Amino acid sequence: MPHVTDTNIPPYDAIGLFGIDFGKFRGWGTASLIDERYLLTCAHNVFYESQSALSGVFHRAYNSPNPPGSGVKVDCAFIKRAFKTHHDRSWDIAVLRLDGPIHKIQPLRLGIVTENEQPDRNMLVAGYPGSHNYRMWEEEELVRGFNVPEHIFAYTHETETGVSGSPLFRKYLHQSEVYGVHSGLAENLEDKVGVLITEDTNAFIQQALSWRHHADHFVVVLD
Repeated sequence: MPHVTDTNIPPYDAIGLFGIDFGKFRGWGTASLIDERYLLTCAHNVFYESQSALSGVFHRAYNSPNPPGSGVKVDCAFIKRAFKTHHDRSWDIAVLRLDGPIHKIQPLRLGIVTENEQPDRNMLVAGYPGSHNYRMWEEEELVRGFNVPEHIFAYTHETETGVSGSPLFRKYLHQSEVYGVHSGLAENLEDKVGVLITEDTNAFIQQALSWRHHADHFVVVLD
C-alpha cells in the first residue's frame, strides 16, 4: 500500500484513525467523515466477539509514526441488531456520532449502489495498516463486483488489521464518494470484502443520523 504523504487535502482530510477502548484491550481502526458530526466505519470496530466498546476517539487525518494525543471524542456508535445478534457480516457497518462537529472539512458523499446504477469498479481504500503504525496508506484496485441484494462487495486491495472501517471511494472533481466500508478477509482467505452502501444500508445510516436521543451506552443498537 502506498503511503499517503499529504493527509491535509481532500479526501484524505476526511479520513482518520479511530482509537477504540474495550476496557480489557485497546485497538484502532479507520473511520471517515460523512457529515460534520458523523463518521462511517465497520461494526466490528465497536462490537467484537460479543463485547461492546466502551469509548472511542477520532484523530482526523492523522499521519505520524508516533501514537496520537488527544482527538475528538466519539459520543456513541450505531450498529444494526442483525450484526449484534447474528454476526451478520453484510451488516458490518457502523455510524459514529462525535461529541461535537468538525467544521471546514468536506465530508465524503454517500454513493448509493443499485442494480441499475453502479460506479466504476476502480476504487481506492485508505486507512491505517497495523504494520505502519499510525500513518495513512492507500491502495487502488478494481473491485470484483457488487452483490447489491446482500450489500457486499469483494476486492483484492492490500489491507491489514487497522484498515477495518476504511472507506472504499472514488475521487471526483468536487467531492469524493464513498461506496462502502472495508470489513476484512473473505471466506476464501484471499479476497477482501466490504459492506456496500445500498438503499438498505443507506436507510440504516439515515436512521443513525436522525437519532437525536441521549445514548445511555456507547454502542446503540438499531432495528
